[in-house]
Amino acid sequence: VIRDRLARESLAEFMDHLPMAFLLVSRSGHVELHNRVAKEMIAHDNGLFVGAGGYLAAASAKNTADLRQLIIETAEGAKARDGPDGGEHFIISRGPGRLPLICVMYPVRRLRPDDESDSDPAVAVLIKDPQIENLGGLPDFVNAYNLTNAEARLIGLLTGGHRLFEAARELGVTNNTARTHMRNIYSKVGMNRQADLIRLFAQFSMF
Repeated sequence: VIRDRLARESLAEFMDHLPMAFLLVSRSGHVELHNRVAKEMIAHDNGLFVGAGGYLAAASAKNTADLRQLIIETAEGAKARDGPDGGEHFIISRGPGRLPLICVMYPVRRLRPDDESDSDPAVAVLIKDPQIENLGGLPDFVNAYNLTNAEARLIGLLTGGHRLFEAARELGVTNNTARTHMRNIYSKVGMNRQADLIRLFAQFSMF
């Protein structure tokens, strides 16, 4: 993380143009930096907030505990790697009728001012709200995994918050046909759980 003031200001200006929330948090979960989208998300009680002492928190106690634990684990990963690896995904539930927030965390290594040979771990948190933002990426996802039109339509509904049988009704197919499509999709993407499939699509779409 850049210490030079002018470079930090340029970085902050760049982050304000990102179409998703960005936060830099310490290993303990303290928010050190956030962009315009994150500020608006927090201000409008949108499933995420900064609690007492400036610590990142979610709407429920369980989500907050899980979020804090993943931040710790991701920050610790910064010590074991020279650079960021694949992001850690986290879903923040917002209750009935609302799609969850989709988060991806990356470890960040920072040099301490007093010892340039040492590092102070932190976490970059990227958050997207599918309720107000189109995740996009479906055509590229379909092409990358060679999905059929029927499989693509099913993926579109599932990533939009529908359950499998709800998606079957929307598509006008039987539950057995929907299950067959799901088996074919799992085979093509190399997964066997719907939650993992949604996370893969989110990662593909966001990054």
